[in-house]
Amino acid sequence: MATHNELGTAGEDLAGAHLEELGFTILERNFRYGRIEIDLIVQNDEFIVAVEVKSRKSAPRSDYFQAVGRNKINSMVRGLEFYMKKYGITQETRFDMICVYMGGKSPYVEHIPRFFVP
Repeated sequence: MATHNELGTAGEDLAGAHLEELGFTILERNFRYGRIEIDLIVQNDEFIVAVEVKSRKSAPRSDYFQAVGRNKINSMVRGLEFYMKKYGITQETRFDMICVYMGGKSPYVEHIPRFFVP
């Protein structure tokens, strides 16, 4: 596995653990619908949440935001709509981002709820 894949997997593991600490249940990891991929789909009593995870060894915060463009946003919306229909889920949805900074002595997780609203 390439180093960037290992970094991404480690970041998703940390993001998943963070969300579980907040009371979310992980429903899917790396959910695919055609060419669309959603890193995590999680659920709590209020929401089904599609989560984009960005992991970096070192990068300014703005780098994370620039890494998620209009195409990714549109594909996340389409992917979550498919997921909801497939499983007959009618719960309210939300789109979050989790940024994982891996360059320091210990990783830092920044959770951004409602990263975008479709």
